[in-house]
Amino acid sequence: MRSIVVLIFTAYFMIMAMKSSFVAMLLYWWFAIFRPQDWIWWDVSILRLPLIAALIFFIPALFRGYVPRIKDKLSLCFLLWIVIALIANFTNGCTVASGIKAAIVAMPVLIYTVLLTERVIETKAHVVALMLTIALSLGFHSGKSGVNSLLQGGVSNYGAENLTGLFSGSNAYALGTGMLVFFMIFIYQQAKSNPSIMPVIFSKNNRLKYFKIIMLIIIAGSIYNIVSLSSRGASLATFAGFVGFFMMKPNGVKHVLMILPFLVVSFFIIPLPEGYKERIESVFVEEEELDHSAKSRGHFWETAKRMADHNPVGIGAGCYSSYYDLYDYSNGFYGSKRSVHSSHFQILAETGYIGFIIWVVLFVVSYIKLFKLRMMAYRFHDSLDPNGFYKQISETLICAQTVFLLGGSFYELAYSDLIWLIWAVVICLIRLMNFDIENLNVKNDGKISRL
Repeated sequence: MRSIVVLIFTAYFMIMAMKSSFVAMLLYWWFAIFRPQDWIWWDVSILRLPLIAALIFFIPALFRGYVPRIKDKLSLCFLLWIVIALIANFTNGCTVASGIKAAIVAMPVLIYTVLLTERVIETKAHVVALMLTIALSLGFHSGKSGVNSLLQGGVSNYGAENLTGLFSGSNAYALGTGMLVFFMIFIYQQAKSNPSIMPVIFSKNNRLKYFKIIMLIIIAGSIYNIVSLSSRGASLATFAGFVGFFMMKPNGVKHVLMILPFLVVSFFIIPLPEGYKERIESVFVEEEELDHSAKSRGHFWETAKRMADHNPVGIGAGCYSSYYDLYDYSNGFYGSKRSVHSSHFQILAETGYIGFIIWVVLFVVSYIKLFKLRMMAYRFHDSLDPNGFYKQISETLICAQTVFLLGGSFYELAYSDLIWLIWAVVICLIRLMNFDIENLNVKNDGKISRL
């Protein structure tokens, strides 16, 4: 039954997507995050549904005149980074049995996709629909997994068979959940403070009321899912994200101080997976007491730096494992063809110092833009942001990016979709805010500066 419903749903929205690039964009991200082809019981791999969804998004959009815009610092950094990555692969690079590493093929497609997503979005309602699609696509899995673990007395999901694609592996799943839980919170906030912007499906009867209750359950389940996955980096990064989230509120310190006792009590009342407390505490022990996993990361990062020192333009996207044995100075103590275990050192090794500088600039520019957006939303609340859209989404993206910045220091996820999509949404928000500022200036003969 599940397979039939999903296939009917997919067929219907593929037909709708042929008529609208916006619907096609939502369909693409639903396939990217939710991965319905892996969730149903039937083997539909022969249908190549993700490829069809991508083509339905790309080709009609091109004929409708939707092409990526390179008009701001973030999109320019995207383009420069791709050029540097291509130079690294052509200068050094690596091959496998099937040819060039998949990363250098996938990244230009990803950059094109997120910039095309930014181009297709035209209104704040479109942004909410995108955030809703992404939040529920993962929230369905993470919320269900967290609730199941909690109801079973805190069963650990670490090492269990989790999702595929972007979130394959416990650490990637936990970090993705930590980022997208703030998307879920944003959707709940909009449903509460700005219901008119929500999709029309929620406008009938008491659907929005029940939806808000469901969202709270999904948020709580997703947070516990991070705990059940026993991912140290993701847990600490998500905690830091929530500290930032409450600190950005009026009387932020007061909010944090009020929440801390609740967290302490919850730590003793809510059942935790076996060994979770010891696993988290292991992050703060002395160097000589670090477990093998934690101790090895420093070695992998130093190896990445050595690669960059010897190859300033980078060794090529996706090539760290292929070069590891050549630069390993431990005589194979940690094994062969290892991963770098850090998104930031991954960028350093594979795209060199120039690529790493661009990577840092992307974070810095994004933070600056988001804090400026938030400042404008607070300053001109009544005229520019009466329903809290800009304020809430800027804080959401600041927290989600912070989770990746911290958690991504321990996991190799630089080429995953989420962080690049966040930067594309930032571009979109600046465009929408500037449009609103221009309209406000025309109406009131004002002189509010553009972002």
